[in-house]
Amino acid sequence: MSLSHSELCEIGRRWLLRSLSSKGPGCRIALAEPPIGLHGGEIPDAIGWRTADALPSTYMVEAKTSRSDFHADAGKMHRNSLAGVGNYRFYLCPEGVIQPDDLPEKWGLLWVNGNGRMKHIVSPFATARWGDVSKALTPMRFENVNQRHETSILANALARVGDPQAVLAEVRESQRRANWLAKQCDQQRADIRELSSRLFMAKFGEGEA
Repeated sequence: MSLSHSELCEIGRRWLLRSLSSKGPGCRIALAEPPIGLHGGEIPDAIGWRTADALPSTYMVEAKTSRSDFHADAGKMHRNSLAGVGNYRFYLCPEGVIQPDDLPEKWGLLWVNGNGRMKHIVSPFATARWGDVSKALTPMRFENVNQRHETSILANALARVGDPQAVLAEVRESQRRANWLAKQCDQQRADIRELSSRLFMAKFGEGEA
């Protein structure tokens, strides 16, 4: 089964959200084919923001379904200037479409088989040990990235959600309600234990006395 470009983008987005123990970057937020607003710029196939470390980082995945598509990517303006996004960049493609020797400097490579399963070809995340991952990431990092465009991508995506403050208020209310329900469940479990103890004593207590 061949995968479409959109399917590859979504696979890339889900990978960005994977934890280190699941061989992923552990991004807090990840978007596939995000809106870029009125001023244009690079449209990453998938981009994620990791905030867990002292040095926050962005991860970009570029999905390619064919070698011709891959070769065309090299001519894009943001591949040859400081206009690109992503401190760490990975090509994602069907098995064999891109080979490690094809990669530009610092780029990683992920393959996907027909069932949507990912294979790490050039990727520090092939291991789940943070020390090994951190050491291998160092030479792959792009320091000069278009942070303004990254922020614009995130802001435009957030604007599509609606009023961010209203959404946060709904989340807080949902969390408050969930905490209240959890306390009610704890109390009910305690009441059940107490009633079960009383029932046991009512049935067997007098006989033992």
